Amino acid sequence: MAVRSLSGRLIGGLAGAMLAGASLLAMPGPAAMAADDIDCDNAATQMEMDVCASNAFKAADRTLNATYRKLMAELDADGQGYLRDAQRAWVSFRDKECVSRTGGGPDREGSVWPMIYTDCQTELTNERIKALEAQVACPGGDLSCSQQ
Repeated sequence: MAVRSLSGRLIGGLAGAMLAGASLLAMPGPAAMAADDIDCDNAATQMEMDVCASNAFKAADRTLNATYRKLMAELDADGQGYLRDAQRAWVSFRDKECVSRTGGGPDREGSVWPMIYTDCQTELTNERIKALEAQVACPGGDLSCSQQ
């Protein structure tokens, strides 16, 4: 899939597919309007499962961002720079790891791919939350603190 960016540049491959998908998600429609009505414990259609997976990821991402901000507030300028770099690298790792785990992208996996990819992002995001929470509980340099 290829799409044009706002600057008019043609974007292909996974980046193009993700950009196109993101623009579709931003558009209001029946799925967006009915998202609150979906019982995620009993989601039956692929669209319902996709919406539920997306909602779970958004919730995890909000928690991750809050935990990240809490940790950043406890660090000095150097520590903030290191954490910022580490977090950016982690986001890149998470997204690439999930593409790898799910078989290489939406073009190869069909209609179920967005849900599987988003579930992977949620799983890794929840793991990252635990890691950052451990750092909040155990300030850097405190070797007596157990980070479990």
